[in-house]
Amino acid sequence: MLAACQHEAQEQTALQAFPDTVLRLVTATAQTEPVSANPNDDAADDPAIWIHPTDPDKSLILGSDKTLGLDVFDLNGTRLMTDTVGRINNVDVRNGFSYQGAQIALAGGSNRDNIGMDFWRIDGENGSVHLLTPGSIKSDLPDVYGFCLYTSATDNATYAFVNSKTGKVEQWRLDGNTDSLSAVKMRELQLPSQVEGMVADDHHGTLFVGVEGAGVFYFGAEPNDNTEGVRIPLTGEDNPAIAYDVEGLALYQSSNAEGYLLLSSQGNNTYAVFDRTNSYDYLGSFKVIDGSIDGTQETDGIDVTSVATTSYPKGFLVVQDGENFENGVKQAQNFKIIRWDEIAQKMNPPLKY
Repeated sequence: MLAACQHEAQEQTALQAFPDTVLRLVTATAQTEPVSANPNDDAADDPAIWIHPTDPDKSLILGSDKTLGLDVFDLNGTRLMTDTVGRINNVDVRNGFSYQGAQIALAGGSNRDNIGMDFWRIDGENGSVHLLTPGSIKSDLPDVYGFCLYTSATDNATYAFVNSKTGKVEQWRLDGNTDSLSAVKMRELQLPSQVEGMVADDHHGTLFVGVEGAGVFYFGAEPNDNTEGVRIPLTGEDNPAIAYDVEGLALYQSSNAEGYLLLSSQGNNTYAVFDRTNSYDYLGSFKVIDGSIDGTQETDGIDVTSVATTSYPKGFLVVQDGENFENGVKQAQNFKIIRWDEIAQKMNPPLKY
């Protein structure tokens, strides 16, 4: 109880930095089952939303467990399976990956045990994943941390980005047209300090990288693009609404070209929203508070979709909850699900969907 009171006091102090006009309060609609870990373990980290191509209600939430592997949940939060392949840190998904002559749904993640990347084929009919890379594709980094996928609009090639605590990012081109999935490293990027969260914008050809103590930088995502990153203003200390660490990043696509970049501001348990277009204007922040489901704290990874489902007609956001409670009792960490239309309508002016 003492720790909880101290945490609440620190949170209130952090939130005093917000102008009244930019902080909005929302609640979670649903949550996943806790990961298979001790309630005191830092285990859950990063979610990825996979959209079923013909029946969005059969879509899945993939969640990393840094102590065990990869969890697969349905949209009600029920765990369908766990693949115990090692300490998966960050995950991402893409549909339409060419694998041995067929188009498949691909999931990928960084494996900290093997210092590499794992990839799975997603079976949307039974909610399972099947490992394509036993033993992982090895990285040249000293460790692996953040991860995301990118599909080029130029040639439909799929790339994996993986990073380390050193601030270095590798870009790998994936090839599924041989006997097994393989990858070729295309280039390296260097950020000023520790990084983790990344997201790629396939339409605009942009990679966003969160530097935990500096803000968000963006690069061209094509392998021949410039290797110099540009920092987005108001994603760090120049914005009092952002409190380090900068953690998860996600893109809400209201159209091919428009939408929002979302950022997990871990230091004050809030989420910042930026315009997805070239200006990257800061639009405000929101916080997930206690409702019928407890609020969120210490969020690492996030993901969001604009695809409509029966329960989420304007899409939804999934966030990792670092302090998960059920009826006042601490549980293992999990992932919370928030309706996008609630977030959009609470913001001033309202966001698009």
